[in-house]
Amino acid sequence: MDTTYFLPAIGISVRNLPKDAPVKLMQEGHEIFIVNITIFELSAKGAKYVAEGKFRLKE
Repeated sequence: MDTTYFLPAIGISVRNLPKDAPVKLMQEGHEIFIVNITIFELSAKGAKYVAEGKFRLKE
């Protein structure tokens, strides 16, 4: 799956994409695989939002 489908998991909404899209797919019997680049992209996007002040780090 493309990284876009996992953005809601870190708090980034995507227009026309349900927050629980991966969960719904798994409930329908699909297998979900997350590759290393997806984890990197999610981390980078989250870090960018923290740097811009859009996200706050939890303590």
